[in-house]
Amino acid sequence: MNYFTNLNFFTTIILYISTYISANRAVTIFGNDYDPQTLTELDLSGNGLSQTIPTELGLFTALTKLNLQNNNIFSEIPSEIGLLQLLEELYMISTQVTGQLPSEMGNLVSLRILILANNALNGTIPTELAALSLLTDFDMSANQVSGTIPIEMTQLTNLKLLKLNDNLISGTLPTEIGLLSQLTAIFISYNSFSGTIPSQIGYFTNLDLCSFQTNQLSGTLPSEIGFVTIVGYVDFSDNQLSGQIPSQIGLMTFINSGLFLSNNNFGGTIPTTIGALTRSIEIHLNGNELCGTIPSEIGYLVNLATYVLASNLISGTIPTEAGLIVPLATLDLQSNYLTGYIPSTIALLTNQNILDVSYNSVMISIDSYTDYVCDSTKFCNSTWIPSSVCYKCDGSPSTSPSATSSETASPSETTSSSETTSSSETKSSSGTTSSSGTTSSSETVSCSETPSETASSSETPSVSPLPSRTNVNDSDCLSLSIPIRSLIKVFNSIPQSKYCFSKKNN
Repeated sequence: MNYFTNLNFFTTIILYISTYISANRAVTIFGNDYDPQTLTELDLSGNGLSQTIPTELGLFTALTKLNLQNNNIFSEIPSEIGLLQLLEELYMISTQVTGQLPSEMGNLVSLRILILANNALNGTIPTELAALSLLTDFDMSANQVSGTIPIEMTQLTNLKLLKLNDNLISGTLPTEIGLLSQLTAIFISYNSFSGTIPSQIGYFTNLDLCSFQTNQLSGTLPSEIGFVTIVGYVDFSDNQLSGQIPSQIGLMTFINSGLFLSNNNFGGTIPTTIGALTRSIEIHLNGNELCGTIPSEIGYLVNLATYVLASNLISGTIPTEAGLIVPLATLDLQSNYLTGYIPSTIALLTNQNILDVSYNSVMISIDSYTDYVCDSTKFCNSTWIPSSVCYKCDGSPSTSPSATSSETASPSETTSSSETTSSSETKSSSGTTSSSGTTSSSETVSCSETPSETASSSETPSVSPLPSRTNVNDSDCLSLSIPIRSLIKVFNSIPQSKYCFSKKNN
């Protein structure tokens, strides 16, 4: 189809007359004179331009590159831009252009790069853009574009970058999106997309960056996601996705920036295959309905710096393998149904800044925790913390049972009958529980009920309460090796407990 015929006939005649008259003289645009017959590149970025884009721009038919980014051009893009059929690169980032994208842009048949981010463009994406068969980069993010993604856009099979995030786009993702198999980055976050994620996403075998965050996508995460093996960043957070996290997630071994699945409705257990994401720096699974236990395979995530599992239905104990992740700085497990003791291996995490196990039923064992002491002026009574953690400043323990014996009988190593039959770990016929509380096939475990706080607390060994505030003086202290900021985060969320920690002087 010849999109040139879509131009207003009168405007076209005027442009031809103007071209004929100005063949041997310069044309003034944006306050400067240029020769429209010889000018091939025009870069006016960051020049504080405030005038409208002149229709005379259509006379510069030799242009191959036009850069108007970072200006204050509060005007629409003129339809005459469609005459620049040799144009290969067009940059209008933060140019403050308004209005709809003219359909005549479909005439820019040589265009490879079209960057229109951070403007005030509105209306819909013109279907005429499907004629830009050479287009590799299309960025229309941070505008006010509405409507749906035209199915014709899936004909842009050379497209590598697609950024439509931060708009008002709605509708479903067409299954034909799989035709864009050359994509290396797709950003459609912060829109109103609904429906399911097409299984054809598995055709994005060259994808490196994938962000579907903050939409209204529902259904399951298709197992075909595992075919996207070289992706470095995956974000499906803040949607309405449900079902189990597919075990094929473990095939995405090139994830290095992070995996973000937070604030959805994912259920079932955490797949053990997540331990294969050994390059990942961040994993966020918070705000779901995940149940079962934390898989011990977490210990394989040797590059992990942030692991967030807060606000789920996770039960059992914190695996000791978490202490093998040397770079781990943030371990957020708050608001679950965890029991037992914080493993002493956590003390090995020298980079740790945040350990948040608040709103669980975990306790701290004194065994091997010797580097930090408490400020006794903020020491108060709590039945949540075993009295075995109370030490005198001369290093002698209190009269309460030793931590070593308590830890030996902790739920992390001994499974009580109530834990075995806990509703939070109800197994399907294909899942069994070992003595350590792990499952042989975590992907098939059915977590049908929410563990009760009563059941969780019943697994906690009974301990004598710590001394009350009135009975504590400056000679009392608490020896622990978990970093100061971590402990403050933990204890400040425990009812009737306030602890302030400082490093012991050597």
